Amino acid sequence: MGTQAQGEVQGRFGGGGYVEIEQIAAARTTELPVRPAVEVKKKPVRRDDHDRSQVMRRGFQAAFLLLNLYLGVIFYLWVRQFEPGGAAPSLQRPAGVEGWLPIAGLMNLRYFALTHHVPTLHPAAMFLLIAFLAM
Repeated sequence: MGTQAQGEVQGRFGGGGYVEIEQIAAARTTELPVRPAVEVKKKPVRRDDHDRSQVMRRGFQAAFLLLNLYLGVIFYLWVRQFEPGGAAPSLQRPAGVEGWLPIAGLMNLRYFALTHHVPTLHPAAMFLLIAFLAM
């Protein structure tokens, strides 16, 4: 069984025998297209509108920073109410804290690698991270 490339080599250089490497290299260099020495560069495009993408990007980053700070403060207060001498439980755990679960999984994976013990807090995060990395 021959491939198309084998048939092409046999067609150019005759029979089914061996072909010298120099013959193939010579045939290959003569078939390459010649590129022009100077390439034409495209003209720059000037935008008429003011580009607001960086302003919007910074705005969204600031909004996410404020949201994470807010979640951090609420979570800190939620944890403090369970300490001895803390206030009566009145706060609910903020739902946005689960967004930090991948970071907790990475920290738990490091803990597991160093101590060879499965962490007791959020072990599911570590196993999810291991499953995603194994894919």
